[in-house]
Parts: sequence; C-alpha cells; structure tokens
Amino acid sequence: MQRLFKVAPIKNQRLNILVSYFYHDEKIQKLLDEHKDIINLIYDSGAFSAMTRKKPIKLDNYMDFIHEHKLPNQTYFTLDVVGDSKATKENYDEMIYQGFDPIPIFTRGAPFSQLDDYYKHTDYVGLGGLVGGINTPGYVKRCMRQIGRKKVHWLGFVDKNFLGYYKPYSVDSAGWTYAFRTGTYLIYLGRNEWLLFRKSKLKRRPSIELKKIFEIYGENWHDLNDMKSWVDGDDSKSLIKRIASRAFCLYSLEMEAVIKTRLYLSISTFYQIKAFVNAYTFWQSEGIIQ
Repeated sequence: MQRLFKVAPIKNQRLNILVSYFYHDEKIQKLLDEHKDIINLIYDSGAFSAMTRKKPIKLDNYMDFIHEHKLPNQTYFTLDVVGDSKATKENYDEMIYQGFDPIPIFTRGAPFSQLDDYYKHTDYVGLGGLVGGINTPGYVKRCMRQIGRKKVHWLGFVDKNFLGYYKPYSVDSAGWTYAFRTGTYLIYLGRNEWLLFRKSKLKRRPSIELKKIFEIYGENWHDLNDMKSWVDGDDSKSLIKRIASRAFCLYSLEMEAVIKTRLYLSISTFYQIKAFVNAYTFWQSEGIIQ
C-alpha cells in the first residue's frame, strides 16, 4: 500500500494561495492574518470575474486595497483589463508611478516587445489570456521562447506536460474545485498520480487500496454512502472538500519540491481558505509536512 501512496516528507514549504480582490472580504483577511506564517500569498485583481459580472474594478480602489492589506510573503498582480493589453499596461505604469511594485501581466494581443520592456523593470512577469484562448499551447511556447529561464507566472494554465518541460516559477489553478462541482473524488497519490472516484463506483464494493488511501487521508470510506459527502460546504461537514483540499495541498507542495514550480491554489471564499489551512495542518500532524 505504501507503494501506492508515494509522497515523500516535504520540508520548509508554505501553502501557496491566490486570493482574488474581487472576492476578498474581511473574514478572508482575518484568516490570512492568523495563518500568515504558513502562507505564500498572491493577490489577483479578479478582473475576469468582474468583467463577467459587469462590475468593473477601479484602479484607485485596487491600489487602496493593496496598501491596506500587507502581509509577509505576499505579492500581487497589476490590475489587468481583459482583452485590452494597452489598458493593462497603463494600469501597471500608474501603479509603478504611485509607488507600488506589482507583477505585470503580459496579455494576448500585446506586441512581444512589451514583454521585453517588462523584464527591463522587473524579474517576474505574469502571462494572461491563457484560459479559453485559441491555441494556448502554441501561444505559451511562443512566449517561453522569448522568456527563457526568467521568472514567469502562468495565469490559469497548468498543463502537466508543459509544467514538466518549462518548469515556470509559478502557476495558479482553481482546478481543485472540479471535485465538488462534478461530484468526483480527486485523491493525490504522489509523483503526479491521481485516483478518481465517482458515485457510479458505489455500486461496487470499494477496493482495499481505496480503503487504505482513505485511511491515509484521515477519513473513513464508509462515509461515501452518505450523500452529503458528495456536495460542497464547510470542510468540517463536506468530505469531498476535505479530500480535495488535502489532495491539492500535497500536489502543490510536491510540485514545488520536485520541479521548483509554485502552484498557487486559487480560492474565492472563506471556507475554501479554511479548508486548505486545515489540510496543511493535517499533513503536518501526519508528518508529511515537516
């Protein structure tokens, strides 16, 4: 069974979290303050969410927010404008002028000379427009030919083959929410291997391996028979959220340990951060995080 679970002890690493300004509230901030010693934090403006909900973000408000919410091990992106590379660059320039130090976002449609300009002023650039675009793999390849080994963050693009080849400094993903959005248990085994379990499999008796994995994850497989275990909620009540947060906590930390890429786990609610903090402390108690 121990051959199935392949996560080696992880030392001296923090939990990587991305928080959107669009979803931020003081309840979230209080939790971040309480656990600042175990969290690497990136603030994102949430421009895409704001656009889809037709609630535009004002640059002055975003800058006020960044000024008021400073934590150790924290950084933040510029306020981007979806589909408008010119406005995104203007926001970055204004933030620099006002004394801020954001990570610029190079967006699709911008001339590649702008990418070089960004790296003249900073050592860390975000690549935007990677979700839902046409031929994103080809676009990423084009960008990486120019970026080389410089520090880069891929916004929302986590193709495992690309990660293994390019090893970017950081990426982010909300992919962990797939679990409770679709009713699929995503269980990380280590070394980029996953075990997926869906409701349809409840018709058969769970394998010995699945039972043992649930034990390693600190849970009882019998709870799968409770339909409440398949829905979202506070992680103290939602089994599927506890498993997903523990799985992706391990996945993120192991990725950083093995290929030196930080996977920032994108969250949008207080209970999502709470779930990851609890996942981190759980693996500490199990001796996996040291």
